[in-house]
Order: sequence, then structure tokens, then C-alpha cells
Amino acid sequence: RETTATVHMKCEASKPAVAALWLTAFLLWFTFFYLVHAMYFKGPERIEFVAEGPPVPKGVACSEEELVSWVVSKGAILKRVAFADFLNEGVPWESEEGQYRRGIMTLEPLQQGEPVASIPINISMGPESVNGTELEPLIPLIDTFQLSIVQLLYEALKPDSEWKTYLCLLPRQLPSSIFWTDEQLDAADEGIQTRVFNMRNFLLHNWFTTMPIVTAALPHLFPADKFTRARFLWAGGIVWSRAWGSKNHDHILLPFMDMFNHDNSANPVSFSETPGYATLYASKDSAPGVEVHDSYGYKCSTNMLVFYGFAPPDNDWVPCEDDAEAESGREANITRSEANVTNATSLSS
Repeated sequence: RETTATVHMKCEASKPAVAALWLTAFLLWFTFFYLVHAMYFKGPERIEFVAEGPPVPKGVACSEEELVSWVVSKGAILKRVAFADFLNEGVPWESEEGQYRRGIMTLEPLQQGEPVASIPINISMGPESVNGTELEPLIPLIDTFQLSIVQLLYEALKPDSEWKTYLCLLPRQLPSSIFWTDEQLDAADEGIQTRVFNMRNFLLHNWFTTMPIVTAALPHLFPADKFTRARFLWAGGIVWSRAWGSKNHDHILLPFMDMFNHDNSANPVSFSETPGYATLYASKDSAPGVEVHDSYGYKCSTNMLVFYGFAPPDNDWVPCEDDAEAESGREANITRSEANVTNATSLSS
């Protein structure tokens, strides 16, 4: 029979072995955590961050005129307007392509408070339009932001999508600074870099958490070769910069309505549940040939630059979190100024 002393001696002898086991377990846990963190949540400066818009499906009639005809056929009410190229004056673009922006101008006199465009909410893309479709099983599995991204990417690759005339016109190259090159980011100040890295991490986190769920739930609809990370980031950038939210709607895309450029003095889009329209009202009297604007909201210059790729020149009254960030937004010198029409295509009469 073992004496108390013998048992005590054995316990003392086993302590190093137990400690070694605990140390080994801790090192294994730490290594696993480090690898997962390095793979999925490391900073965007260490991981390739490239957005790739999906190709326009063959056979899709893609033009601004087709878009206008489609929204009107669905019940949209538009003034006589035209898409046009507007000159970005005083902006030091590196290429001629960057000297112009696409916008919408009026072809007839507008009075302040007059409706310019009214789009039926029931033709919007977003979580509500997923009901009754083959994507409906995803509704309880992912949040509304993720669902809007997945729906956008899925529909953009469908030749027979209900929204094909709208989707084909969405930009494949996004101006937001979250898609800037490393050289462009190195030239930006710390305030912009911090916001860009935070948004990149957010989108990457959504990619890594969303797509495994989607491909597991609907593997026949989401083959890995078509639904890539680069395309997911593109769709995320589109939803982030172009989607609306209101009391009763979340992360919805409104065809045609998101083609208006921003101005601080413009009216935001108004939502009316009865009869179910989203409407943009003129913020001032305008003569024919003048660009019509929407308001993207009251954001500081740095956030405007990060979200949309430009900083309004008259944005001083919207403060950033600190003066340095506000100054960085102005120094970026990417602005949308008073414009000259260089080319216009009439869309409606």
C-alpha cells in the first residue's frame, strides 16, 4: 500500500508533465488563433484587395435609353431629362477619361419642389425582392447587407435577370478610395487610410462569413468559379455606395435613381409608402441643360472620399471627427464642381 509520502512524491513528479501539457495546449491554441486571424482578419495592406465587376451577359441590350424605357414601363414618372457628360473643372486627373463624370440634366425648366423622378419601390433590388425567389432560403441565414450583395452578384450574372438593363450599366470600376492602389493610399493621410482599412476589413469579413453559408445552402446556384472574392467585393462596393435605407426599407438599389450625382444643396430622395414611390424633388429652379442632383447625406469630406471617391469643394460645414481629416478630404482635390455639358443623349420626351 502506498503511503501518503509516496503519493505526494508522485504528484510532485507529475507536475512538470502537467505543466508541459498545459503549455503545449496553449501553444496549439495560440497557433490556431494566429493562423485564422492571419488568414481572415489581417489588415488589408497584407491581403490583395481587388474588385472585379462581372461581365455583362451576352445578348443584354445595354444602354441608358433601354434603362429609361424599362423603368417607365414599370411605372416610373420622369421629367424630360438626359444623361450627359459633365466636366470636372480644376481636377488634376491623370487621364482624359477622369476629366468627365456621367450625370443627369433637365431638358425643360424645373421649379423648386417639382418632382424630377419618381421610381416605384417595387422595382428596387434588395432583401424585400428576394421573397418568393430561389434566393429566399438565404433570408434567415444572413443579414440584409449581405443579402443585397449576394442578390446583386447573382442577378448580375443572369442573362435573363429582371434588372438586366440596370445591372449592365453599373460601373465595373468603382471610384471609392477603398479600391485605391497601394501607391494612392500611401499618398493619403492617416485619417483616410484608417477609414479605408476599416472598410476593407469589414467587406473581407463579410466575404469570409457570408459565402460559406451561401454555397452550403445553395451550391447549385453559387459555383465557386463565378462567385469569387473579387466579384463579392465589387458587389459590396456597389451596395455600400449606391443603396438606400429608410424606415421600412434596408439596403435597396433603385434603378435610375442612383444615377444622380451629389450636391450638398440638393434634396435627398424621399420615400412614400403610399402609393409606393421614391421621389427626387428639385432643390432649386433650373433652366434646360443644367445638371440635376441628389444628396448623398451629410458626411464629412473624408467619408465622402472613402464612400464615393470624391470630396465636395463646399463641404467645410460638414465637420470630420477632427480638423486633420477635414483638411485631408479637401487636399485630395477630387471634386464634383459646376459642370459644362459636353455630350448629352435625350432619354425621354
